[in-house]
Amino acid sequence: MSGKNITLNIERLDPSADNYEQRVKRLKFYKKNGFYDTDYTITDRGETFLTLTTSPFFSVEVFKKVLRELTLGLDLLKIGKSES
Repeated sequence: MSGKNITLNIERLDPSADNYEQRVKRLKFYKKNGFYDTDYTITDRGETFLTLTTSPFFSVEVFKKVLRELTLGLDLLKIGKSES
């Protein structure tokens, strides 16, 4: 992919989730289309998501800064390392 970097969040791979197979297919689709797993998660209102990006170089500090700007400084989101 060229141009700007895209970062997105998808449901984490939870084997106990009803749509586990769909989650696996979704992750496979994004990886096939140039996304990288950042090894970071974001938790929003109790739901944890994987963070993917189109750049092989991911700065968690830049990501946190962008999220702070998007949420007007409210610290509602938790960012952490993936457990898997």
